[in-house]
Amino acid sequence: MKKIVKGILLIIISTFFTAAGQFFFKKAASQLSYNPVSLLTNHYFFIGGFAYLFAVFLLTYGLSFGQLNILYPIISLNIIWVTLLSVLFLKEIITIPQVTGIFSIMIGIVLITRG
Repeated sequence: MKKIVKGILLIIISTFFTAAGQFFFKKAASQLSYNPVSLLTNHYFFIGGFAYLFAVFLLTYGLSFGQLNILYPIISLNIIWVTLLSVLFLKEIITIPQVTGIFSIMIGIVLITRG
């Protein structure tokens, strides 16, 4: 496998874990009360933190396989995954401008990674 392709795949996987972390932090926030004990007993908070930490390791490793200016923009996939998770699992509404923005992000990622 070409070095850059390995980096791209690692970054994409990293974005899945980052989006999962954001999703679980949202779930954690919906169960918080204003005391430290509620945070320490909130399993969503710890799952989100673990997902973020794992994403950072994948991102760091993935960045070693190519140029930062090509690999880093792939991180914007987080926006797409978070939108999909929020629509599917949190029943949030997606608007036409958001769909347009998602397609713009996808086109931008393709243009950057192919160049």
